[in-house]
Amino acid sequence: MSKVFSTDNVAMSVINAHQQFTHVVVNRSYQIMNPVYFKSGLIAHLPVFIYADWDKASLGQLAKWREQGGVLIDRSSSSYGIGDHDALIHVECPSAVRTLDWSRIHTEQQTVVFKPPSWRSHFETLELKIPSVESCRKIWDVLRDIPERASAAAISKHPDSLRVMTDSELCTASGLSAQHIMYMRHTLRPHEVWSVKLRIRPEDAALTQAWDLIEQVEAVNGVRQFVKLGQPLQPWRRAVKEMARQGHISLTRLHVYPVEEPNFDKIQKLHDTAFIDLQEVQRYVEALPAHLST
Repeated sequence: MSKVFSTDNVAMSVINAHQQFTHVVVNRSYQIMNPVYFKSGLIAHLPVFIYADWDKASLGQLAKWREQGGVLIDRSSSSYGIGDHDALIHVECPSAVRTLDWSRIHTEQQTVVFKPPSWRSHFETLELKIPSVESCRKIWDVLRDIPERASAAAISKHPDSLRVMTDSELCTASGLSAQHIMYMRHTLRPHEVWSVKLRIRPEDAALTQAWDLIEQVEAVNGVRQFVKLGQPLQPWRRAVKEMARQGHISLTRLHVYPVEEPNFDKIQKLHDTAFIDLQEVQRYVEALPAHLST
């Protein structure tokens, strides 16, 4: 595998790598809160191609880059799937050494990792996405039964539960911010139920398909509740949220939490392991030679 370096100037490292090699990959995926965004305009004078493994329309860009060479901005979470290339630059440092190693398996010459000016955002993100037991209990301990929402629970993965609450309600009860609730609740395994009241049918064709799907859901007292719409993999969430934003529907997103207490020992173990991994990658990156001094 490639030699590994750190950088505090991603754009200059990309330019440097392009001067040395024919096929350069820039992994532009962001996992942390408040990331340091890479300004791709700084390398606009280079032959740049943009790709993501989840975007089929970008496969042509990948093919052109392979044929012509240049800089491939990869929006995928890992650049493992790109195949062989000369250099890889991470615009954001991964949160574990094994994640970094996996991403660069096909990197033949140089891997360059952005060394953040502060690791604070990495650790704050860990606390949100892989929270400790103490953090999880701030949510779990304020969950309460709401019997009038039994119909929402009935169509969820937790039909026997009455712990059906919105993020806003949990914010008020726990004192946590909406951002904290949004990221932390997944650890407690709730199932989301969408509760909609139809108002004014949209004229936008991009939205009417979702409207028609909602109309097919049986209404109870004017409210239609569902956990999915249409066929598997059929996109609908963005359209429903856009209709709510424009006032075509009223939307309440409910979360049904399980009755049984979560495995708090497992939750704490996952948190501790992630914390150790992050400390390891911090030490690793801090000790790397500087790319631009080579």
